[in-house]
Amino acid sequence: MGTLRVVAALGALACSSRRTYGALLPKSLVIASVSPEDVDAGKFDVTTFGAKGDGVHDDTEAIQNAYAACAAAGGGTVLFPPDRTFITGPLSIRCNDSVTYLSLGATVLARNTTENWPFGPDCPEPAQGRTPKQAAPLFHLAYGKNVTVTGGGTLNANGQMFWAQACGNWWCPPGYPKLQPKAFRPYLFRIDNSVGVTIANISMKNPGFWNLVTVHSQKIAISDVSIEARWPDGDPHAPSDPYRTPNTDGIEPMWSSDVTVRRASILNGDDCITIKSGSRDILVEDLYCEHGDGLTIGSVWYDDVVNVTYRRVVMNQTHNGPMVKGRSQGNATVRDILFEDVTLIDVFLAVTVDCVYETQGSVVPNIGVQVTNVTFKNVTGSVVPKSTAGEVAEDPTFLTDAAGTFICYKNRPCTVSMQDVDVWHANKANPTPPAWLCGNTTVVVGIGGVHPALSGGC
Repeated sequence: MGTLRVVAALGALACSSRRTYGALLPKSLVIASVSPEDVDAGKFDVTTFGAKGDGVHDDTEAIQNAYAACAAAGGGTVLFPPDRTFITGPLSIRCNDSVTYLSLGATVLARNTTENWPFGPDCPEPAQGRTPKQAAPLFHLAYGKNVTVTGGGTLNANGQMFWAQACGNWWCPPGYPKLQPKAFRPYLFRIDNSVGVTIANISMKNPGFWNLVTVHSQKIAISDVSIEARWPDGDPHAPSDPYRTPNTDGIEPMWSSDVTVRRASILNGDDCITIKSGSRDILVEDLYCEHGDGLTIGSVWYDDVVNVTYRRVVMNQTHNGPMVKGRSQGNATVRDILFEDVTLIDVFLAVTVDCVYETQGSVVPNIGVQVTNVTFKNVTGSVVPKSTAGEVAEDPTFLTDAAGTFICYKNRPCTVSMQDVDVWHANKANPTPPAWLCGNTTVVVGIGGVHPALSGGC
């Protein structure tokens, strides 16, 4: 049988020395070809149900008919043949015990207009006084069991059409003012109340909002994925930095458990991966992040986040390195978190615990979020100031060109452990060590120490 192969040298790079990691970093994963015997091509080929795959006709109905036939048969493989572009509206994976096989060279591409885009399930993120409605995701799996999406192809949500009408996390098409949006913008792929889901060997591009979101789901395995959110060349709405895309988080478990992410490359405009409220038992390994915000827990509102490990990660020109964000509106605990073997390349702020994180909207004070037993181990790399790092850094609540900030509430103090943490200015001419800033946080320094030495109340 043929073999799926994905080339990613992330693990070795994350452990490289400060003198050697530079130009060797990959820009994306390489999705390899797949021999025909890797898939049963005789089951539920979408073209036999009328899909054209010509990049012109709308194939939504034909594709949904293929999934309906799969469900009626009790499972099987829904095949998207290679070298075709399938134009669609929102799709639902309505077949358990199934494989969606998106062949190498095949693309599922959202139609290029937001007009008449339907609503999906409400957004799981707090609405902050605005509508909880959300535009439907390009791909949606609800109450799924034993479902795999694989094959080497691409899901492209054409998200720039929603970015151009973005008002924060929401969608404000003409006639909808900023404070009265039509809905949250759509995810690319949403998984609800599902068990035993595998996403492997797939490229995902340009989500309207967040990219891959799991909600109240368990046993999720994500591997060998490439995620990118980038304004198309020549788009009249694009900023000078094409990766300055609004809130395009890469992977986002919410109230989910037993989630693994391995060998992912994410280039986007916000959090690379972020673990949200109510999630536990999460493992992320061999990850490459470029642009965007950082490597995140949160922001956490309600329900604890427990037992999360990020290991062997490269953060290249992101706003933050590893960080935990909690809101004053929240009432949860974040505990037993490990960030290990993280390489930083010209980020603004190396490590962060921020329990006073806020955004605009309705704020109802609560007891706040407490962070305990968070460990930063073998985190090394360079930081840069806002003035030399481009337009990605516009959040005034964070220091830049700094080693770290740990800010918590007096009545909800935090505990942080650091081992083998080494941060330096990318500008070697800067004589002042990168700064630390702490509030209501106990910092324990372990084997390997911390450089520069703690300061700023730490």
